[in-house]
Amino acid sequence: MIKIIYKQDPLSENKTIEHAETIGLWLTSKYEYMPEHVRIFHTTSNMDHAEISFANEVTPKNAYELKQLDFLPGTFIVIENPKGIPALVAAIVSIVLSVAVALLMPTPSIAQTNQNNNQSSSANNELSNRENKIRVNGRIADIYGAAHDTPDLIAVPYKVYENNVEVEHVVGCIGRGHYKINGAYDGETNIVDIAGASVEVFRPGVDIVSGEPYFSLGTEITTPPLTVQHQTSVNGQVLRPADTQSLEGTNYLHFAYPNEILRATANNTDLTTKFVSNDRVEITNASFTFNGQTYDLNGTYSVLSVADDRMTLSNPAAVNANWLKIKELSNQQTAALSPKISSIGEKWIGPFILDNVERSRVLCNFVATNGLYTVSSGGNQGAVNVTIEVEVTPVNEFGVAIGNPMLKQIILKGSAKSRQTVGATLDMVTFQGRCSVRARRLTPTPAVTTVVDEVKWQALYGAYPLQSTVYEHETVFRARTYATTGALSVKSRKINFDLQRMLPTYKNGAMTTELYPTSSFADALVSMALDDKIGRRTIEEIDIENIYRTYNDIVDYFGTPLAAEFCTTIDDTNLSFEELATNLCDAVFCTAYWQNNKLKIYFEQPTDNSVMLFNFRNIIPETYKQDLTFGVMDDYDGLIYEYTNPADDSRINIYLPDRGAKNPKEVKSVGVRNKWQAHFNAYRLWNKIRFQRKSITYDAAPESELLVLRNRIAVADPRNGIHQSGEVVQQEGLILTLSHDVDFIAGKSYVIYLQMGDGTVDLIPVTPGSAKNKVVLGRLPNGALKLSPDDFVNT
Repeated sequence: MIKIIYKQDPLSENKTIEHAETIGLWLTSKYEYMPEHVRIFHTTSNMDHAEISFANEVTPKNAYELKQLDFLPGTFIVIENPKGIPALVAAIVSIVLSVAVALLMPTPSIAQTNQNNNQSSSANNELSNRENKIRVNGRIADIYGAAHDTPDLIAVPYKVYENNVEVEHVVGCIGRGHYKINGAYDGETNIVDIAGASVEVFRPGVDIVSGEPYFSLGTEITTPPLTVQHQTSVNGQVLRPADTQSLEGTNYLHFAYPNEILRATANNTDLTTKFVSNDRVEITNASFTFNGQTYDLNGTYSVLSVADDRMTLSNPAAVNANWLKIKELSNQQTAALSPKISSIGEKWIGPFILDNVERSRVLCNFVATNGLYTVSSGGNQGAVNVTIEVEVTPVNEFGVAIGNPMLKQIILKGSAKSRQTVGATLDMVTFQGRCSVRARRLTPTPAVTTVVDEVKWQALYGAYPLQSTVYEHETVFRARTYATTGALSVKSRKINFDLQRMLPTYKNGAMTTELYPTSSFADALVSMALDDKIGRRTIEEIDIENIYRTYNDIVDYFGTPLAAEFCTTIDDTNLSFEELATNLCDAVFCTAYWQNNKLKIYFEQPTDNSVMLFNFRNIIPETYKQDLTFGVMDDYDGLIYEYTNPADDSRINIYLPDRGAKNPKEVKSVGVRNKWQAHFNAYRLWNKIRFQRKSITYDAAPESELLVLRNRIAVADPRNGIHQSGEVVQQEGLILTLSHDVDFIAGKSYVIYLQMGDGTVDLIPVTPGSAKNKVVLGRLPNGALKLSPDDFVNT
């Protein structure tokens, strides 16, 4: 049951005090649509006054944050008309009653985008590259708690064409262990909202080809997964028609030293429509006169490059020495000539080398992005079919052919009605090993008024079946995406999952064998410690009861399990278990330590009990030093605390006391993924900066090794007369005999601090005894006193 202090005006003393099971239920009963300027504040105390500040404001910005409010006990202050308080940017919020009541925040208005042009497809209608990565020799991700996970790839993604639509196939690894999948996305778009997209997720040990996925969206993926080598040199080269291209200049072509053919500026002929680099061209009727002598430049040459106004040849003087004479001409170029230039030979593109020795297939993607069709003079559209031939030749490590080539053809079929993209994949089963691949177009250009028949070689893959289809310890996914309108509109092509790690937990005095979705730091710490790849500990080396008791202490102290979460992804190969345990404990206000060969943790919280007492008996003489600092620690005037936003896993900052700090301390948290836990940590750190003034240093006896960082201790200042210290020599009932005399002043009360053997300090009222070194206890000690010289710790 919580208390609600309801006010319509923060400047008025009028208020209403009500009670409810949760704040969500109270809001549901109060409003159908929540007013725009409602603000909500929270405190753990049972107050009757509306004490509000920026520090305790909990006004939710979305449904997730509102759900978290239901975990908080104490008092809520709801102000409906906050005059003088800066208004939140908000909109009407619907209130929905369910098991967990949530306020559904409004969807932002999004401007409409133009639809794809249905009449003429462009190169934009292609799937861009995946942002998921292959991390060669990287550590397989270990995800703990909840996350929006962007998994790594197991194999290179590849694309093929099915019925003129580009299809991408992906195989990736979510991480080690088991996970509960809440949703799958491509970028920010849900997979279910992308037409034709499919995702399948397989548990560890399940065959990803023949096994059943435990999570799936879309239709079944039946294509066997492949390992591919993507030959990036194939990137959209145009396959030219098989017919010979020729150009006859009429006094507008100049031959220039050392290797160029230039088009006159007054002429508009585009040389790129006839020739491309690597062409073989035959030049005839190219002659010029110099000093009364005629020289011809005829011959067969190789083309280096082509622009719209010039063509560059490869070392033409080696074919015809008359090119050297051009150097002696004015401007080192001939007058305008009328040669005939003809492309000769086959129009092969390539060869390109695939050097994977396990390769046994070749995949070639060919695409006509603007369609394949003709338009007659009468405006009638006709289909164009283009035949492509691919040649695959076995080669050695030097690229020299060591066997006969294999040939295969594929036909790209145009349409008499559609002008959409035409694409096809040639899938060729070949010999195994290194090979060279080249392709050419066999179909000439139709002789009609308008022809659209440009075909590009889009991609080349060397492929073989994925060797491992069963992953014993990892959760693996497969995905298939069609280049539909929905898929093309995805801004960030990054497959990601909303998930939560599944781990054993502690029930009925033992760890369970069943797995549960959990964000508990206790479950994560025990799992890491027992993991044979991380902690490599046994169950006997872990104080299970201590860890889960501490978890409950944290939940009880902060009033919410959100304070005891640990959500992170471990992918750094250089992190040790000790470092991971330290990161985890820092997130949940704890310190990890070993005691009696067992892993334990200590929760830093307010306490009246000291763990150990230090006085002159166990402080090394002349080592005690006390410092008092004025100002703030290390001159920090603020704090920037960075944590993970649970909405999208982006990193966001908390600024204390505000953004105006000139020298803030910057803390980048690990494993903190909710607002409440982040604020608890940030304010603890900020308060230490603000209020930590006094420090004491001294060398202590070996018993100090029992201490854990952040333990509370009691220290008797040997420099003043307020504290009288020593050790207990003998106990007789409630009468203690001490090692030193003590002085009592009449009319004053005295207490004695006793160091106990169980790591605590007992505080007991005392009165004078029958001698100056004797005192009478006001009650029995909480435990047995350690009086033997053989005890490691003496009272």
